[in-house]
Amino acid sequence: MDNQINSNLQEMVTHGTIEFPFVIYNKEFDLNNLSYISCHWHNEMEIIYCYNGELLYTANNKQFRLNKSNAIMVNQNIIHQADMTDKSNWYAILFDPKLIYGFDECSIKDIFENIKFDSIYIDNPKYIEAIQKLIYDYFLPKSPLKPLKVKRDLINLYTSIIDDAYRSGEIKAYKPTSEMIKVKAMLDYIYLNYKNKISIDDIAREVGSCRSEVCRIFKDALNTSISDYILKLKLEKSITLLMSDNLSITEIAEQSGFNSSSYYAEAFKKVIKMTPREYKKKNSKEGFTYEG
Repeated sequence: MDNQINSNLQEMVTHGTIEFPFVIYNKEFDLNNLSYISCHWHNEMEIIYCYNGELLYTANNKQFRLNKSNAIMVNQNIIHQADMTDKSNWYAILFDPKLIYGFDECSIKDIFENIKFDSIYIDNPKYIEAIQKLIYDYFLPKSPLKPLKVKRDLINLYTSIIDDAYRSGEIKAYKPTSEMIKVKAMLDYIYLNYKNKISIDDIAREVGSCRSEVCRIFKDALNTSISDYILKLKLEKSITLLMSDNLSITEIAEQSGFNSSSYYAEAFKKVIKMTPREYKKKNSKEGFTYEG
């Protein structure tokens, strides 16, 4: 499933169901396929647990190196992205806090509104074990008590992590900085215009800053340059088109914002490590789908 995001890079995908807003995705990064998930955010909280290989995960302007001994919890509406240097497997646990507090008038909702944070790094073995238990209970065969067990595991895990972080002073009030607001504006502009030629000067004018400032704050926030981000976004968008039998490579290049099919093929091979045709042949044979 490709990332579906609206005009401000917020995902439109519903994670879980209205009745039970909780889901766990078992994901894989392979250097022979797509090796990144571009910036986005969503209303759900997210816990990322990497159980094989190594995952580079960025939440706002902080980057974390995750493996089987640690995890990260990302708050609602925080910009995040993922990259890797080698093959890796991980679980993405997404849940709407409403699953815990139940209804808007519940006093527990105040906890989510008053204790603000962007992300919490998790390396305590007891919490990693609790995450593993949550995953185990979620993937058990369907039973009448399964939703109750999952909710119990989630409440215990969330409460313990937040309690420790609060007492240690790790959790502090999070307020978006003016720079982060500009980064979101830049991402919005790029997403709406990636099919066209975008210059750094265009982006600078859009957010009311000079060229050097937008380059600096973008790099500081996302650990990548504007040009590299735009290229990866175009390639990511091209993959859905590529897996269709209705378009030629030239048409895919044009609809993804590349000025020629030769440049598209060259960029694709440099980043994805194979040509577009090789990618399509390999993943059509294997029935590959991308979940972002």
